[in-house]
Amino acid sequence: MLLCLLVATTSVGVLGFVPPSVTPTRAKQGMWPLSVPRASRQPATSASPSSVVEDALGVVNGESNIRYTDYVETASFPPESSVLSTAEVSEESAAPAAPKRRRPLSKDPQLIVEGDSTQVTPYQQLVTYGTLALALAAIAQALVSDASNPALMSLMVPFALLFGDLFSGVFHWAVDNYGNKNTPVFGSVIEGFQGHHKYPWTITYRPFANNVYKICYGVLLIMATTFILQAPPAVRVFMTVFGLSQVMAQEFHKYSHMTKPPIIVQRLQGMGLMLPRKEHGLHHSEPFEGHYSILFGWFNPLLDHSQVFRLMERAIYKWNGHMPNSWKLDERLRQEQVDMIEGSQRT
Repeated sequence: MLLCLLVATTSVGVLGFVPPSVTPTRAKQGMWPLSVPRASRQPATSASPSSVVEDALGVVNGESNIRYTDYVETASFPPESSVLSTAEVSEESAAPAAPKRRRPLSKDPQLIVEGDSTQVTPYQQLVTYGTLALALAAIAQALVSDASNPALMSLMVPFALLFGDLFSGVFHWAVDNYGNKNTPVFGSVIEGFQGHHKYPWTITYRPFANNVYKICYGVLLIMATTFILQAPPAVRVFMTVFGLSQVMAQEFHKYSHMTKPPIIVQRLQGMGLMLPRKEHGLHHSEPFEGHYSILFGWFNPLLDHSQVFRLMERAIYKWNGHMPNSWKLDERLRQEQVDMIEGSQRT
């Protein structure tokens, strides 16, 4: 399964999609993410759930394969129109649905991180394909060194992929909601993830190596650690496959933002073996508080329904007073969580 997914990802990354030839534009710094005040949207009766997801992903530009976000304005915190009064709701419900007015923010990729580019370089290709080759060699060596226990080895692959989907969700939640570009070690990662919410189409302009090479640093670190510690073969397989799953997650994430990805990607998305477009579109819809897993999206129902992220957010808020970005963008969610904290303190 791993080999099939890896080959498919690499193939479509290299051959399946050619990004438009454009000059990236440096984006102005602003609040994360692009938040649309509820008063600026149509009444709920005029849009189906699927169309809401489509709006979150953007609109199709007639000249390319890229989807653009509908709205330009960003909301300040707390957004004055984020909560409608009863009278406003009644007025909106009675008013006829106005035709959608959509216009793209830009046809060009908008770059957030200083020094970033959507152009692939030989160095990025060397890091990416060198890491993939070393990882596959490490897996093969581990399998050969412990050929007497094939059942255990075969279990390591699906377990690592499951853990990879879970990890992608938890890590995504953390960098979306906390920190900034000045955060030690993870500053550029945080800046990139939070900036992605403001300009989500930019990722679709990135060739495979340009999109994933930074994650390959982590994979190399994982493999070096297991080698230095002389980890058992099963552990080496698990950790290496886990590292590769994060490389795949970033590429799967890219394809979830495309309107017309390669056919093989569409098939894998339909089978649940790649992050589906509509599933990830829910992450880019208000109130931006769930659907964080970006490998397959398998853990999103469990993570969201269990409210585990809300539990961790409340714990962090009680500990140091820091609010997650999802609270700052949704007054209802913020008040709900603060009320729960105050209620628990009174009891």
